[in-house]
Amino acid sequence: MSDLFEEQILPRYEQHRGDWLAEARRVALELGRQRERVCVDDVRRICPPPAGQDPRVMGAIFRSGPWQKVGMSNSQRRICHNRPISWFSLVEGGGEA
Repeated sequence: MSDLFEEQILPRYEQHRGDWLAEARRVALELGRQRERVCVDDVRRICPPPAGQDPRVMGAIFRSGPWQKVGMSNSQRRICHNRPISWFSLVEGGGEA
């Protein structure tokens, strides 16, 4: 099921909800310039996904662009029940305007 989501659903989401993804990616970049690392919980606080959307779409934020995965920790969101999430840092020079 994960392959279906990655291969078909996320690309369609990029097409049809590109406006939200662009804003979420802008927020992530802004946070990445201010902090050593960023996670989806950080971005979600400022730019939550549209109502009724599968929460896995948050993964599309760091899917492309100047990011490198630097670790994992448990989500602090109660609804996530301590599910592991990834932390990302900007690749050197990747946050240049």
